[in-house]
Amino acid sequence: MTAGVAGIGSSANPNRVIRAGNPEGPREETSLLAFLSILLANRRVIAAFALAGIVIAGIAASIEADLFVSRAAFIVRGARQQVQLPGGAAALGVALSAYSEFSQSVSFYADLARSKGILRKVVDKEYMTSASPTVKRPLAKVLGIDDPDPEKAARLAVQRLAPNVSYTISSRTGVVGLIVKEHDPVVAQQVNANILVEVDRWSKDEAHRQAVREREFIEQLVADSRARLAQAEHAVKTFLELNRQYESSPELRLEYARLNRDVTLRQQVYTSLTETYEQARVEEVRSPTLINIVEPADLPVEPQRTEALRTTLMGLAVGLLVGMIVAILRQRVDEKTTA
Repeated sequence: MTAGVAGIGSSANPNRVIRAGNPEGPREETSLLAFLSILLANRRVIAAFALAGIVIAGIAASIEADLFVSRAAFIVRGARQQVQLPGGAAALGVALSAYSEFSQSVSFYADLARSKGILRKVVDKEYMTSASPTVKRPLAKVLGIDDPDPEKAARLAVQRLAPNVSYTISSRTGVVGLIVKEHDPVVAQQVNANILVEVDRWSKDEAHRQAVREREFIEQLVADSRARLAQAEHAVKTFLELNRQYESSPELRLEYARLNRDVTLRQQVYTSLTETYEQARVEEVRSPTLINIVEPADLPVEPQRTEALRTTLMGLAVGLLVGMIVAILRQRVDEKTTA
C-alpha cells in the first residue's frame, strides 16, 4: 500500500509545469529551433514579402534618387517684449487679452515655411538653373509647367513644390532645419533661400501690425484714463465748493478721503498708461528680426542616392518582418486546423 502511494506520488511531480493542450511539458514551438523551422517551412512566403518590400521601397526611392537636397537652418528668437499694462490698470479691469502677441512658437514658424501663402510668394519669383545660369524664368516654367494662364500655372507650381519642402525641429536646441528637394541643385538652393526671406518678411510685417494695434488700443486707454481722472478731480472740486467746513464732520472727512484716494489711483493709472503709450510708440517704429539664420541654404553637390539605398534596405527589412509575422500566423492557423 505504501509502495503504491509512493508510486502515485512519484508520477505526480509537483514541480512539473503542465500547459493546456500539451500535458508533456513546454511547447516545442516556442523554442528557437521550432521558430527557425517555421521560417524555413515558409521561406517562399517570407521571400515573396521581402521581394515586395524591396520593389515598393525601390520604386519610391527611385523617384527621389535624382533629387538634389538643399538644407538650411534657422532659429526663432524670443518675441519682442509685449507691452504690459500697469498694475493699477489691471486693478480697474483693463486688459490687453484681445491684442496678445501672435504666436512665436518654433512649430508655428516651421509650419509657416511650408504654408501655401509663403510658397505662393516663392513661386512668383524668378529663378536661374544649372543649364542657364544667366537667364531667370518663373518657377512654373522651370518646373516644366507650360499652362498659358499665369495664375493657374502658379497654383500648379505651388502644388508641385509643396511635397518637396519639409522641415525638422531639434528638440534640444529648437533649431528648425528647412529641406528643399528639386531636380536642379541651383533651383533647390534658391527656393530654400527665398522661403527663409519670405518667412522673415512675414514675421516683421506681423510684428509691426501687432505693434500698431497695441499702440492704438493703449491710446484709447490713455484718453479714457484722462477723462476718468478729470471726472475724479471735478468731484473733489465740487465737494470742496459745497463743503468748505468739512473738517468738523466725520462723515464729510471720510467722503473727502475717499474722493482723494480715487484721484490718487486714477492719477497713477494715467501716469503709467502714458509711459506705456510711449513704449508702444517706440515698439511701433522698430523692425525686429525674429528669424536668425543659422545655416544659409546650401548648394547640393550630388543627388540623394545614398538615401535611396537606405530606403530600399529599409523596405527589405520591413518585408522580411512582415513575412515572418505571416509565416507564424499561418503556422498557428494550421495547428488549430489539425487539432
